[in-house]
Amino acid sequence: MRLVKVDDIPSATNPGRKYKKDLKTLLLRFVASDIKYAEVVFTEDDYKSPLNARNSIYQAIREHNLPVWVYLRNDRVYLEKYD
Repeated sequence: MRLVKVDDIPSATNPGRKYKKDLKTLLLRFVASDIKYAEVVFTEDDYKSPLNARNSIYQAIREHNLPVWVYLRNDRVYLEKYD
């Protein structure tokens, strides 16, 4: 799994983790970086569907109380950092 920098989160047109430690590490790296928006790129080995990925990431964000929002747009998962 990796992150790709994006300029903005697409608007919602279609309302539609491999390891817990890896997810926490990924999110902490995102929070520490200067990237505001990122697309989460994952394989079918990581998650069965984008919805599963989004839900796992959402739970990790809540569990660790991180300043991050997670979005599911057009079967892609995006992260947004807020202050």
